Amino acid sequence: MEYSQKGGVTRRAFSAGAVFGALAAPAIARAQGGNMAVNSHAAAVLEGLREEFPIPALTAAVARDGDLVWSEARGLVDLENGVPAGTEHVFRLGSVAKVVTAAIGARLLDQGVIDLDAPISTYRPGLPEAHRATTLRQLYNHQGGVRHYAPNDLNPLSPTGSIDTKIFLSTDEALAIFINDDLIAAPGTSVNYSTFGYTLISAVLESASGASFTDLIAREVSVPLGLDTLGPEDPFAIVPGRVGFYDPPAMYLRLIPQLPLPNIPAINAFPSTPTYKYAGGGMHGTASDVAMFGAAQMAGNFISETARQALFTPRTEASGGTPALGLGWRIDHHDMLGQRYHHAGNMQGCRAQLALYPEHGLSVALMSNLGATPGPILNYTDRIAATFVA
Repeated sequence: MEYSQKGGVTRRAFSAGAVFGALAAPAIARAQGGNMAVNSHAAAVLEGLREEFPIPALTAAVARDGDLVWSEARGLVDLENGVPAGTEHVFRLGSVAKVVTAAIGARLLDQGVIDLDAPISTYRPGLPEAHRATTLRQLYNHQGGVRHYAPNDLNPLSPTGSIDTKIFLSTDEALAIFINDDLIAAPGTSVNYSTFGYTLISAVLESASGASFTDLIAREVSVPLGLDTLGPEDPFAIVPGRVGFYDPPAMYLRLIPQLPLPNIPAINAFPSTPTYKYAGGGMHGTASDVAMFGAAQMAGNFISETARQALFTPRTEASGGTPALGLGWRIDHHDMLGQRYHHAGNMQGCRAQLALYPEHGLSVALMSNLGATPGPILNYTDRIAATFVA
């Protein structure tokens, strides 16, 4: 193992041998309940990923018609201590959090708390003039004109430091990062992906409901669905089963080329404190809980049919490689699997995908603890889903 100490902070960098040794560790697949399927073809997708990429730990789960039917894990969740991956381990969701935020909106819509097409100033009148006529639907569809990250937002060497290392004590403090910046487009005129747009959604939902956004996650999603691990990430909490977070050095060298990082497959991830982005990228959970969350969006009484239509009716056109958008969800069609609703996530120590295949009643979650890896992750949830289609 290699060690590097700069500025009093120690970063442990793992050799290629350590990473590939982790991938050679015995697979751990722990069934949850007595009705779990054995699916060697789905397991082979995970094995193929291990052969293709130096991912320390992988986990995946499938729910079919509302029941969890398969869940497995591979590799090591902690390279330093050699902890085998199990299905009980908790991974970051990254931007998959956005569809959880969409579910909160759907629930509040059912309760008459919000109107997706009302100006957000209805609920939060103190917003700057540029945002007052924007609607929640526009924000959910990335049509609010709110900017995404700028290089200095995430650069620890910038004069203000990285927002990932700061603690924002309220949504109001998080809004201050961007709320007074110029819009990049007039609301409703174009799709411009923005995690900050989801921070603004969380502020509006807080004002409309009278509850904090982290309380809304519990009240509207994790408690009614019985998903104990699905919730906001607290970097200070002791979370049983939380994985270690790793990244390819290239993730940081693209931003700060002068960093003295070794040319090896994985290093410890740079810290991330998600207090500015709970709604857009600050949640975690097991693959099983994420898959069961997805299943609840397609059927059952978690939301009404009216809210379900709001989630999954395309409101934008596919363009430039971006599928049509419903309420937070990306909506397209797979040649073999049919209609597909999906969202991916990518951040430090995380690559995640939740994909729904409503024609087959399938919800597939796939999660990695190596940032940006695998890149084309939807291809792999498609392959897993295909093994459950007769």
